[in-house]
Amino acid sequence: MRPVVTYRAGDAGDLEIISRFVLNVCERDLFPLFEVPGRETLRAIYALDSLQAQFEAGGSFFLAEVEGEVVGAVASRLPAHVFLLYVDAPYRGLGLGASLLHRMTMLNAEAKHITLNANLDAVTFYETLGFRADGPERVEQGLRFLPMVLEPRLNRAGHGP
Repeated sequence: MRPVVTYRAGDAGDLEIISRFVLNVCERDLFPLFEVPGRETLRAIYALDSLQAQFEAGGSFFLAEVEGEVVGAVASRLPAHVFLLYVDAPYRGLGLGASLLHRMTMLNAEAKHITLNANLDAVTFYETLGFRADGPERVEQGLRFLPMVLEPRLNRAGHGP
């Protein structure tokens, strides 16, 4: 049976839960694939104090929950850069990542474009959602990624937002 997923905007009170959730997913699913510098970079990015700084600077967070438990999260920082999108393994393939990202793009609907740095294993996922490569593959602070961008969709009259 498909789980009942609820989505909601995150607030300052959720930052510790988001940090713990993301770091647990990273420990289990990503860190075994990364060298030490990449692991340390992600630990620093997703640490509570770092998420608090992003939130205080105008960052936005959305959560996906099943029976009150966080099973997915997305976050963006200004101007419209998604820096976090994680879904717990048992809930992947159910559309949660796409739904979370859709909520974030709607929040940033007035932005000229939305950017992210895709883990190479996630490039195809982002391409299916309309993102395209925005430069060559890069390696920074032990992380290999592809910069990607989502241009605003044209409205029915053929004009941007």
